[in-house]
Amino acid sequence: MTGCKAVMRVLHLLDSTCGWEQRLAITQLLDRFDPKIVDCVVASIDPSHADELMPETDVIPVPRRLTLPVLAAPAIRSLNQSQPFDIVHAWGAPAAAAARAAQPVSSPLVISIFDPGLSTSEMRILLTVQASGKCVFSCAAEHARRRMVEQGIAFESCAVIRPGVDFKTIREVNKRDLRDQMGIAQDSFVAITPDPPSERGGHRSAVWAISMYAHLDRNIRLLVPGQSEAIADLQRLTASTNFPESISFTQSRFRFEELLPIADVLICGGTDDVSTTAVGWAMAANVTVVSPAIYCVAELVSNDLNGILFKAEDSWTRRGRQICVRLENARHAAKLREVARGQAFEVFSVRRSVDQHRQLYDNILANTSPSHNISDPATISA
Repeated sequence: MTGCKAVMRVLHLLDSTCGWEQRLAITQLLDRFDPKIVDCVVASIDPSHADELMPETDVIPVPRRLTLPVLAAPAIRSLNQSQPFDIVHAWGAPAAAAARAAQPVSSPLVISIFDPGLSTSEMRILLTVQASGKCVFSCAAEHARRRMVEQGIAFESCAVIRPGVDFKTIREVNKRDLRDQMGIAQDSFVAITPDPPSERGGHRSAVWAISMYAHLDRNIRLLVPGQSEAIADLQRLTASTNFPESISFTQSRFRFEELLPIADVLICGGTDDVSTTAVGWAMAANVTVVSPAIYCVAELVSNDLNGILFKAEDSWTRRGRQICVRLENARHAAKLREVARGQAFEVFSVRRSVDQHRQLYDNILANTSPSHNISDPATISA
């Protein structure tokens, strides 16, 4: 019909590096975008991973061959020919490489970055993608943008869009039933680590802290959600402690956003750059954040204001002891949790995150700055 605005068509492209953060972000966009205005399609170059990650979503397989992202290009190109897309939104470095190989150089590409601690190989991919065509980067935190720029990504190509925290999801978690289902007493002191387990995330320090705290209070439980190569090492460490029953590896049995609200404390035990989406969700869920005072966490958390931070030690066992010492204070930090929740409500709005993604799409199609009309709502800076 003459005069009607054309529908914007967006392809969301996943790969095996995507996890719960990407799943939630994509789901929020699918749920909140009016399909008559922004029509979204989801595809993956690693279909089996996508089936496990997003079983409720119709994900189109565009598989890579021989583990090489560029060999997914023919399938992506075929999909684009059958239903042309205005924008491809890649949610991982391999997906970005596959999208660029499939697209004409002039086609716009959006790349979402949650983790500021990208590997050398991932950064090499992103720099190659940047050099070979039009792309913009949606960074989930200011520190993520800073780290990207330090490694060669153009500042003017980046915008900061904070992830959205769904307060309704948090409210709807039945804490009593879930604790009963997991065999956790209602009066237990429950800690949780970010998903997935990793060396950079300091999960060994968290396990060590709980193993020491259990000598003082046996009624403690640490939940270690998610799947990764680090689990085997953490399970060996747990088996060597005096109270291995205090550590529960939930792996993929429960989603992170379901487990988090039943916890009292979120432990971030590492000293390297990590994604901080879990910190935002913890702030919203009245879960006290305990962490070394590293830049990415300190961007959101201030010691004795809305969380508990401490000077980082190089040794993971020393960090474990530091965490252990602070757990009792974290357990009774109602005022800190109240402040954190109020800040999370302001900073991690789902509606704002969705609207800013739409603005980012409009910006790239209009060939304007990615950050045009996009402001970072965070009030605590690194």
